[in-house]
Amino acid sequence: MCAVIGTGPIFILGLQRGGTNQPLNILRSHPSTYWPPGEFHEPFRPRNLRREGIAGLRKLARYAPVWLAAGDVLNLDAPLRRERPLRGFAGAALRRALDASCRANQHNITVYKEALRERGFYRDDTPPDRMVVKVMNYNVGLVPDLLELYPDARFIGIIRDGRGVCEGQMARRSEIEQATALYNQFGEWLIEYETAGLPIRSWRFEDLLQDSWAVSREMYEFAGLDPERTLGVLLQDKHRIMGDRDRITGIAKHDHFYLFPEMNRHMRADANASSLARLTEVERAEIESRCGAVMRHFGYLSTASASRPAVVPGEPQAVAG
Repeated sequence: MCAVIGTGPIFILGLQRGGTNQPLNILRSHPSTYWPPGEFHEPFRPRNLRREGIAGLRKLARYAPVWLAAGDVLNLDAPLRRERPLRGFAGAALRRALDASCRANQHNITVYKEALRERGFYRDDTPPDRMVVKVMNYNVGLVPDLLELYPDARFIGIIRDGRGVCEGQMARRSEIEQATALYNQFGEWLIEYETAGLPIRSWRFEDLLQDSWAVSREMYEFAGLDPERTLGVLLQDKHRIMGDRDRITGIAKHDHFYLFPEMNRHMRADANASSLARLTEVERAEIESRCGAVMRHFGYLSTASASRPAVVPGEPQAVAG
């Protein structure tokens, strides 16, 4: 049994191409959790208003009170322009809108949970009561505000080898300067929040690949989720859809159900080996130079040598993050 059962939301902190997909699926697979559609910013900021139509207009309606009070603070690709932007009215409006977005997503949540229940994974029928949300990129700077809005929240940081993260973002049209600046800021935030004693714990994506159930259990227990309430998880494979000039044009996702002892069969794949192979020596050296302090802190580079790659499992079979 979990020593302490939590009551507040669970925020996963990470970077795009940083390995947060599987931790999100692991937490979603627990019977206690529910979630909004998409990442933290997505219920508010439409990707393409023309393409999303009425759904995009609904997002803007949710976002309007926040935007009018604090500006476009949920732009995950831009550094925050002011400190603590979600204090006061903007934060209260965001919390109401996020709750409404979760309620609107109830059908999708029910379908997801029923798929797990039909496979006999759940031990009871208690309704979910813990929100889980991914907070990405520069939105991670909002953690102090989120903790003020949700004093009983827990934050799970997911860090990945900076070479793999930056290569993935560069493949999505980011420049190396942008990718490394974001990686550094994210890593520094994780270090700062943990040092300040906030309710946060960080895990390396690579450690999740190495021992999936042990790390998953640690995440459940840190978040206050009883690991004994479920027997397994729904995980996803993600495969790049490549376009011209080796640019990513999309991601194909495939669902798989696993009992906990079977998880490593899925998670054995390593995203870093293929990412490292796609980097030139010059790019790799520049990433190691720009991100060296953060990578050394999390064990991806030794103090003696900035060129030693992180220890990663096996040969790549499928991207797991």
